[in-house]
Amino acid sequence: HVTVTNQISAAKTQRELFTAVNDYFSAVIESDSASPYSRPVALALREIVQRYPEPLSLQNVSAILKITPQYLNRLFAKELNLTFNDYLTRFRLEKACEMLRHGNMRINQIAQSVGYADPKYFCTLFKRVLCVTPGQYRTTNRHA
Repeated sequence: HVTVTNQISAAKTQRELFTAVNDYFSAVIESDSASPYSRPVALALREIVQRYPEPLSLQNVSAILKITPQYLNRLFAKELNLTFNDYLTRFRLEKACEMLRHGNMRINQIAQSVGYADPKYFCTLFKRVLCVTPGQYRTTNRHA
């Protein structure tokens, strides 16, 4: 945990922060070693990684895990300092950022490919979280 804390503390941009957190969670999920997270959180993280393009919610993931949404959200807040929805949003937006940097897909196609059926909502959410529109992000971060 110390390494992760140092990486997160050293992050100077939201992108660096998202990347550090995303890389860490991806490694935790893929590793065979014991997860530092409770079983429900580790399984929920795996669901997010595997199914983020699909309609995914706290309710349906908690149903898959056979626990209440409130309990899963409490575990997320305790173990990750984020709600389930906040983590899902950040994960999806990081995937969208990768596509904007390295691809030529239209923004509405990117929105759909990361789980947002409504491109307007995606653009609003993107700007709220990253403080730039997807188009502005693409222009300034192309192939970064």
